[in-house]
Amino acid sequence: MSEGRAQVGPLYDELLAAAPDAFERERRRIVLDDIAARIREDGPRTARPSPDRGHQFKPFAALKGYHELAYQQEAKVAQAVEPRPRALRAGGASDAECGLA
Repeated sequence: MSEGRAQVGPLYDELLAAAPDAFERERRRIVLDDIAARIREDGPRTARPSPDRGHQFKPFAALKGYHELAYQQEAKVAQAVEPRPRALRAGGASDAECGLA
């Protein structure tokens, strides 16, 4: 039994079995064993929340007109989902007839 199987988890066998040929199966085994070795040496990695995460989006703020365009798109979407007044509906249809009830 490979050490990688215990370290990587239950997907180990599934990933190997799904390989289309022997070459790919061996390549996957090597990659999974490398992952297992890294876990043994460094421990498992976990996502950590960071208060600075939002800084990755700052480049978009530099785009001229970006916020105005975003607000315009939001307004278009909001307008598209609002029900039309009865007077504007075809033949004065009721809410139920328009699927709004």
